[in-house]
Amino acid sequence: KLPEGLRKAIEEGRQIIVLMNPPYARPASNGKNNKVEKGSADTNISDKMKEDGWSGTSNIQAQFFYRISKLSKGNINIGVFCKPNYLTSVSFRGFRNKFFESYSYDCGFLFKASHFADVSSVWGIHFAIYTNKKSKEKNVFTHDMLDLSNSLVIDSIGTKKVNNVDNGKTLSEYNKKLNPKGDNIEFPKFSSALRIKETNWGSEIKNGTFSTMVSNGNNVAENANGVYLVNGGITKNVGKVYINNENILDVMVTFSSRKSINGDWVNDKDEYLTPNKEHEQFEQFKYDSLVYSIFNNSSEQSSLRQVEYKDKLWDIKNEFFWMSADRMKQLSDENGYDNLHNDARTASDRHVYKLLFGEERIYDKLSDDAKAVLDKATELVEKSMELRQVMADDHNHLDSWDAGYAQLKLVWKEYFTEEFKEFRDLYKTMEDRMRPL
Repeated sequence: KLPEGLRKAIEEGRQIIVLMNPPYARPASNGKNNKVEKGSADTNISDKMKEDGWSGTSNIQAQFFYRISKLSKGNINIGVFCKPNYLTSVSFRGFRNKFFESYSYDCGFLFKASHFADVSSVWGIHFAIYTNKKSKEKNVFTHDMLDLSNSLVIDSIGTKKVNNVDNGKTLSEYNKKLNPKGDNIEFPKFSSALRIKETNWGSEIKNGTFSTMVSNGNNVAENANGVYLVNGGITKNVGKVYINNENILDVMVTFSSRKSINGDWVNDKDEYLTPNKEHEQFEQFKYDSLVYSIFNNSSEQSSLRQVEYKDKLWDIKNEFFWMSADRMKQLSDENGYDNLHNDARTASDRHVYKLLFGEERIYDKLSDDAKAVLDKATELVEKSMELRQVMADDHNHLDSWDAGYAQLKLVWKEYFTEEFKEFRDLYKTMEDRMRPL
């Protein structure tokens, strides 16, 4: 119910500015409400938004915008503190189409959320002013970036164009097209490289695929925890692409494009567009992305033997392993590593090895810094065989000849500290060079 004075001012057509700082409560991203936010978006306004064809109905701040737009007779302007995701997120595309029929972005500024009392997270909040008229611009919103100096002076540190991708094709849409068609088959689900868990979420894995890329959302904010690789199904109901021989290089482009961008308060709501395959450096970026993906810390590929899942024993292959079975047998012989030799004895080379050193010979097309990363990893595999044997157990499955990076680095970090640091420095050099692309 509106206060009488405000109701009267609206009816009289007086110019009004509504200043608001709506709550940020929304349902959790896994589709379930968490304890703090449970039921927070189940309001009459949400129901009315749905009836009027608005999206963003589960977001409280969107409900505030809707409520004000319905009150206005062309005389209510808005000033708002909130997250800018309603300007950028793909899920708010329908909301923007409705809202900007009545309102136009005038100006705004962006600052760290931690400048609010009792907020420690570093993500962006904006203050924006909207005037009550139809907008000509619906895609790009220029903000001043503000920060607080040690002497408590507010400094302007530049400008930020807050964009949405409403007029373009998004990376998440591109990923959907990469997903192979086919039947789902039963396969172990992973919550990490070495942890298998039975759940009721979704499908297991597509027939003919050997790995899964989780790619949640379409913005930078999800990069840190919502993007990773596993060699099987996954234990969460999130965005994913199943990987096979045909789509692996394109999927790795998505993976490297997301993991190489670090989120901060300025860019965390930035959205991704589909790759520009016409760019003169795209092919190079694609090949280097394969190396980037093998050795990223969110690359949870693993090779496991005789693990139990749904009352059956499974062997998990690692098709991302980059060395040949013959070379691994040779190394096991040289080091008296019988368990690994027996595991590799009848094995065939993995898919990434064939890509790198087979008919296509991608190794020769890699950038020098990508070759340096791969060569250093090979050197560490060769040097660590003896201590790998000492460290192997039924939990880390290091006796698997095609053990993945998530397994191998357990040995490297423990026994080869300096060499492993050199390896990570080489990786960082490659990542820094790729990031602007």
